[in-house]
Amino acid sequence: AKNTLAGRISHASQGIFLYAHLVLDELRHHMPDDPGLAEYSLPDGLSQLYQAFLNRELGTDEERWYAEFEPILGLIAVARDAGFTATQLHEFTGLPVTQPLRLCNQYLVGDLPEGPFRPFHRSLSEFLLEDVENSDYHIDSATMHRRIVDHYVSHYEQNWTLCDVYGLSNIIDHAAAADLSASESRRLFSRILTNGFVTAVQNRMGWLYSLVEDLATLAESEPALAADLCYELILDRPANSLVIQHALRLLVRLGTESQ
Repeated sequence: AKNTLAGRISHASQGIFLYAHLVLDELRHHMPDDPGLAEYSLPDGLSQLYQAFLNRELGTDEERWYAEFEPILGLIAVARDAGFTATQLHEFTGLPVTQPLRLCNQYLVGDLPEGPFRPFHRSLSEFLLEDVENSDYHIDSATMHRRIVDHYVSHYEQNWTLCDVYGLSNIIDHAAAADLSASESRRLFSRILTNGFVTAVQNRMGWLYSLVEDLATLAESEPALAADLCYELILDRPANSLVIQHALRLLVRLGTESQ
């Protein structure tokens, strides 16, 4: 039975090691000599595997999905860098996060209990945020990005020096992905990109390279504001030569695009 199942898993995986790994992880507690193991119904690809996992954990408890799993998995799915710690997820949601993280741990990278946590593979984020066939567990990515931005702005707008490195490094990317109207976006960026924010980035990270990268993102929707901040970095900040070089390149690009 085991050899037959192994062959079926190998065929179903279509060369995707992650699929085989996750299916075997699901089945490991059946692995002695279950006579029905060879006929075990295999999920049709990673999306169906994730669907089956959530169906099994949640059953018919739709309220639990919306109350616990959706906000936590949604934040993890849109996270940048190494992801979010359990403490950050609790701060963003106000929820106890230990049990959902433990139940989903096989699909996440990060050591319990604190993490940080991010999806084990991008296919989990794609399933939750983009899969058009996932009607039961679809998560609106813009809502998650807005939740992250709202948390950082509401807590640190008056004193960005208290903000963690993740927020200083990634709030612009999250704001750009929050699907805001032009006027909402303009107001939000004006609240974030203050002198206090730039100073906090410089003090916490030692230089302003991450801010130049943010300005390239900002330029997609707010080119005038991005240009103003580039001039500030070049003329008014003690930026090193690499930061100045990238700021100048962005200014040239913006000037070319405006012609």
